[in-house]
Amino acid sequence: MAPDTVVRFLRPVLATTIFCLSVVVSPACADQPQVVNAKLETRAVTQNLESSVEQIKTETEQPQWLAYEVGAAHHNHSVCCGYDHSSGYDGICGTCNLEREHGTSLSLRDKANTLKLEGQQQLIVLFRAEKKSVMRIRFASEDCTLDAGGLRVVWLTGVKPEESVALLTQYVGVKNFTDRHGQGLSEEALGAIAWHADPSADRAFASFVAPEQPPGLREKAVFWLGAVRGKAGLALLQKLARSDPSASPSGFS
Repeated sequence: MAPDTVVRFLRPVLATTIFCLSVVVSPACADQPQVVNAKLETRAVTQNLESSVEQIKTETEQPQWLAYEVGAAHHNHSVCCGYDHSSGYDGICGTCNLEREHGTSLSLRDKANTLKLEGQQQLIVLFRAEKKSVMRIRFASEDCTLDAGGLRVVWLTGVKPEESVALLTQYVGVKNFTDRHGQGLSEEALGAIAWHADPSADRAFASFVAPEQPPGLREKAVFWLGAVRGKAGLALLQKLARSDPSASPSGFS
């Protein structure tokens, strides 16, 4: 093989290797999300998820994203928190534009053309922290490209799904859901929990639809039970229909 041919062959391989070694974000880097336009760091959860998130979000006043992955509830659909309409509805998740104020609408699409043949489908959960507080929560399928708008992204490894559900449940609290400012964050956390494959998500939803919960929370939880939670969700909905006095064909009145 001629020297110039060898150079042309090796150039893309070397470029990818350099990107991964220098922590420049690249979809080709193993065990990392598909992130662009970001300053990516990777950290292992050494104690528990809640303490790791608390530590990282207090490190700076500047906006940053914290992200991790857990097993996803659905294997034949993708969810993209910031669908880029320019990429088209072709069964492939588009770009999740994390910093676009109005570019985070939910999109559920058939994944028949891109179904992962081996291993469990993964869900990426993201927290946006600013001024040492979580301000937004997003979630996306592993096949989504995440555009962080140039911000720092801390990618956490070794996250236990039950710890993820427990952390997110804190943002679905009654106080948040009944407060206009906190309701958006609560709904985002509720949706993220719905996409967890872990049984702890079913237990969480059973508590969300309990009679003592606010009607708004119960209504949103009923939606996610039917949309994502599969057999467990259907069983809980049937139980509500039989025994809950506030249940109606259209949900909760």
